[in-house]
Amino acid sequence: MSIFAVMKKEIGKWFMDVAKYIATAVLLTQIFGGMADSAYIIIFALISVIIIFTIGVSIIHSDEEDQKRKERNRNRKDRK
Repeated sequence: MSIFAVMKKEIGKWFMDVAKYIATAVLLTQIFGGMADSAYIIIFALISVIIIFTIGVSIIHSDEEDQKRKERNRNRKDRK
């Protein structure tokens, strides 16, 4: 596994962690009642979490697809 594949996977995990942190921060702030105009903030946070989480998952998924594609190509070369 190349260093770029490892970095790509870690960046995907980082995006997913950021999404979790945003969701946790909004949830805790709601619990402790520190938000005014909470409906707008919740909607914005939800949209942000969905977008950031989707980016993270797509990066990790594309990395796994790249690994599978490389493995298939390697197996084809070995058969010839």
